[in-house]
Amino acid sequence: MGDETLVELGLSDDTTPPAFAGDGTSPHVVSVGSASKAFWGGLRVGWVRAHPQVIAQLARARQSADIATAVLDQLAVTELLGRRAEVMTGRRHMLRERRDLLVGRLRETFPSWDVPVPPGGLFCWVDLGRPVAQAFAAAAAAEGARIAAGPLFTPDNAGAGSRVRLTFTRSPAELADAVPRLVRAWGRVAGRQRRAGSPR
Repeated sequence: MGDETLVELGLSDDTTPPAFAGDGTSPHVVSVGSASKAFWGGLRVGWVRAHPQVIAQLARARQSADIATAVLDQLAVTELLGRRAEVMTGRRHMLRERRDLLVGRLRETFPSWDVPVPPGGLFCWVDLGRPVAQAFAAAAAAEGARIAAGPLFTPDNAGAGSRVRLTFTRSPAELADAVPRLVRAWGRVAGRQRRAGSPR
């Protein structure tokens, strides 16, 4: 099983690797893609690459679970797939600019954090340097900034306690507005830690 939902969002260059499922003749290889990642989050349409018999089995299973995906959304995705190279070139350019904006602001504002430049995708994975990811995510939400704590992405909700995931898909104005909110949230978390560590 291959997850290709972000495969076209390489931001280091504009090359796209070949499909994981190849030409779809192997009965043992299945890959999935998603318009919501490649094109726009509101297009909740995905696809499967696999052997025709596997596709037929999946289609029958899908029919028993629901009626169908919205026709208008499917038509929109069909149009976008027909113009994929043109659309993805613009999308990657936009995402690079927003990624660089967010990474630059975070590095400037939070020098103690480890903020790598992601080579692709839609998110920055930031290491806060201390295991407060969940507390920081809660404090950020209280300030109106939605971020995800690393433990949410682990099988047992443990580990990755110092990491948070921040999206850079929002507009430049929204990304710039989010940084002061994160500053206030970080101040709350750091203040609680100082109080907890102070002698009684």
